[in-house]
Formats: sequence, C-alpha cells, structure tokens
Amino acid sequence: LLSLGDMTLKSNTTFSNSGQTIANGNLTLSVNGDVSNTGSLLAGCRLDLNSIRLENTEKGEISAGQTWLNVTDTLLNRGLIDGKYTHLQANTLTNSGTGRIYGDAVGVSAATFNNLEENGVAATLAGRERVDLGVQTLNNRTHSLIYSAGDMHTGGMLDANGAATGKAGVLNNHSATIEAAGYLVLSAGQINNVNDHFTTERVVVSTEKVTEYQLSGSDKRWSAGEPGVYVDNDSSNSLKKLHTPEGARDKFTQYDYTRTVEDTRVKESDPGKILSGAGMTIVADKLLNDKSQVVAGGLLDMQAGDVENVSVSGERHVTDSGTSTYYYRIRKKGKDKQGEKTSQYTPPTVIQTITLKPGELTSHGQVQGSQVTLSPLKPQGTDVQTGLTGNVDATVAGTDRIPLRPVVSAGEPVILLPGQQFEVS
Repeated sequence: LLSLGDMTLKSNTTFSNSGQTIANGNLTLSVNGDVSNTGSLLAGCRLDLNSIRLENTEKGEISAGQTWLNVTDTLLNRGLIDGKYTHLQANTLTNSGTGRIYGDAVGVSAATFNNLEENGVAATLAGRERVDLGVQTLNNRTHSLIYSAGDMHTGGMLDANGAATGKAGVLNNHSATIEAAGYLVLSAGQINNVNDHFTTERVVVSTEKVTEYQLSGSDKRWSAGEPGVYVDNDSSNSLKKLHTPEGARDKFTQYDYTRTVEDTRVKESDPGKILSGAGMTIVADKLLNDKSQVVAGGLLDMQAGDVENVSVSGERHVTDSGTSTYYYRIRKKGKDKQGEKTSQYTPPTVIQTITLKPGELTSHGQVQGSQVTLSPLKPQGTDVQTGLTGNVDATVAGTDRIPLRPVVSAGEPVILLPGQQFEVS
C-alpha cells in the first residue's frame, strides 16, 4: 500500500503487514485487534498506530518523522522502531533480543517495560537527544541497553509534554546498562542494580623463599639479611653461632621454607551499570547496588532513604612449607662437635579475612561508556510515479463480502493520491 500523501487504514479485527505500507504524509492505522508487522510501516510525517496488541517481528520496521504507537495490551518488538520523536504507550512493552527502539527523542509510557536479551542478543532502546521513561516496572536485563546521547529521565508517567514525572515503582537493572551521555535522573521506589554473574576463586598472588633464625629460648624470629643478623663459625671450635641484636648463641633454629600467599579474587563479574557522562540524580526509597556500578561523570546526587552497596568477603591464605634445623653444641672431651636436627616445617595455614569491593558508587568518576553510535533517522516515503486518478475504495464487512474485493492484481501496490483513503472494516 503506497500513498503520495496521507493514508488511513481501519480494521475491526486484525491487521497483518508483510509488505510495504508507506505514506509520504501521515499514516493512521486503527485496529480493534492485533497488528503483526513483518514488513515496513513507514510515514514521511506522522505515523499513528492504535491496536490492542502489536508484534513487530525481527524483519519488521515501523518508522516515521513522528512515530506514535498506542497499544492497550502488549507491544512486542524484535524489529526496528524509529522516528524523530518515538512515543510508545502500552500496558506491557517488551523489547526483546534483536529489538531496537530509536528516536531523536524517545518517550515510553507503560505499566511494565521489559528490555531483554534473547538467544544471546541484547535489546536496545536509544535516544539521539533525549529519553523519557514513564513506567511502573522496568526490567533491563543481560547486556541490554537503555541509552541517551543526551539526557535521560525516568519516572512513573509521562506528562502532557512527554517528559517523565513522578516516581516509578521498581527499576531492575540486572547485568545490563542504563546510560546517559548527559544528565541522568532516576526516580523510583526501589532501584536494584544487580550483578547476576559473579564468582570468585582463590589464586596464588605471591611465592617467596624465606630464611629465618631464632635463638633458643627466645620467641623472636629474625630474617636473614636484617642488620646484625648472621651465622658464623666460632673461631675456637668451628661451631655455628647465631648473632642477633638479642645476643649470640650456638643453640638456635634456622627455618628455610617457601611462603605462598593466596587471595580470593574475582573470577567472573557482569555488573549492572548505571552511568552518566554529566551529573546524576537518584531519588529512591531504597537503592540496592549489588556488586555493580553507579558512576557519574559529574556530581552524584543521592536522594535515597536506604542505600545498600554490597561488598564481598574473601580470604587470604598464607602457607609455609619447608624445613627447620636446630643447631646445638655436643660437648666432647678434647673438642665439641656440631649437633643439628632437621625436621619438616609445615605450620597451620594462616587465614585472614579480606574485603573485595566490586561495587562502586562514584561521583566525578571516569565513565567507561558504551561507545554507542546512532545514525540519523532515514527519511521515509515512496518515490513511485503514477498518472492514475480516482479513488480506491473498498469495504469488507465479513467473509460474505469477499467476492467484492477491489480488482487489484496480485503483487500490485494500491496507490493513493493525496487526501484519498483506503478503508478495511
């Protein structure tokens, strides 16, 4: 269906578009049922779509200068929705997998907005200049992205000007990204920024050879190489003698061992990311930042009643393994002998508690952004040339009217002149 001007389509049941439905002017589609789009719904000016349910499949494109989609029940998008201004209203909006929702300005009004990964592909909602989300529940999951190249505001609804206002109920950001290159405002009762894929492991961080000395009867150990610490052979009897700042004796223990230090380290981490290139304001009754990132390039203004920034406890294991040799004098008539006794040295591992801090709440931080590049909106319309005049007017009330279809050859577009309508009821 092609129109060089405006086009209005109405259906009392369903509407399925697998080809091209294009109006150079305005396109209005009103359906008292479900709409399925596997083709192109395009308008050069404004596109208004009203239906009970809408599915825009992976191959589907809905794009216009202004794209207004009003769906009373569920809007499921796996394709492309674009516009200079993109306004989506639905009870449940699900942008899944290959789904892309773009606009110079994007406004979403929904009870529930799901931005989800599907089959290893993450969904994207992105505004070239601004994003406003008026939702009660937001679920952004598994590498999915909600992004604005300018400012972003979230609240519980959109006002008459399309700006987010009020407070959302719950904002769930699980191993996904909410990012504004400019200023970011999040307002919700509960904000959960969660790392869904976090594991740790114990790794060796250092090994070293250690030699220590201890005088018999003393609790003090001395490290080889410390000032005043050395072993020599007594010139009178060639017996080993330990010299320390405590004194010198020929009865002492020498420890030779390898010390291994193991620390708990992060093995896998997939944090939720809430980022802004400029300042950020968070208004919430409770903010849970579970091993995740909240980073503002400017001032981070936290207006939250309860903030829980989850850290992770780990352990440091210090293990010594080697030998200990006890040197002593064996007294003999004529000349004393050197006594020594060597044993395995494996003391109990020393375990210390350490704290890992994978989560951060940072003001004036270095923001590692998503490096998103958004192409400008492609102008929509048809360049079909026609010299036809007159109207195409068909009304189908039911199956008994099927023989009265307009005479249009298979595959031939219905071309409407400016101001003409094609109505299916």
